[in-house]
Amino acid sequence: MDKMSKWEAADAAVAKALEHPRVAAAIEAMSALDAAIVAGDKDGFLAAFDEESVTNNPMNAISRIADSARFFAGGKLAYSYFHRTIDYAAPRGDDEVILMGGEVFEPIGGAPNAGHTVRRRFTDLWQLKPDGWKVAVRQSTVFDASPA
Repeated sequence: MDKMSKWEAADAAVAKALEHPRVAAAIEAMSALDAAIVAGDKDGFLAAFDEESVTNNPMNAISRIADSARFFAGGKLAYSYFHRTIDYAAPRGDDEVILMGGEVFEPIGGAPNAGHTVRRRFTDLWQLKPDGWKVAVRQSTVFDASPA
């Protein structure tokens, strides 16, 4: 695949959830994040997070925003393509959206598993902040990394 990011709804229930304005807005923010990763756009990547964000990073450790910035700048988050399948999408409370599903991507350069096709499951909790939708909590688990 050429440098690209995309996502798809796993089923009709997820497609229906996109009719909810908050879900649609979170998906739009997620799409911008994914495109920034593939483009190598550090500022676009960091714009998806705020100071309170916590993620389980691709090295299976906990990261705060400063850690994620360092990993991105060091080439640890470099992908030739990124594809998500959304299995679950729903609003939560007044200002949150949960997205769950699978991801398939190929790390490049000095990123872990470079040259492999990586598959992982994810759960993202997006939260509406004054400056837009931000990843509040992210957990992802690699379950396969096969040679590309």
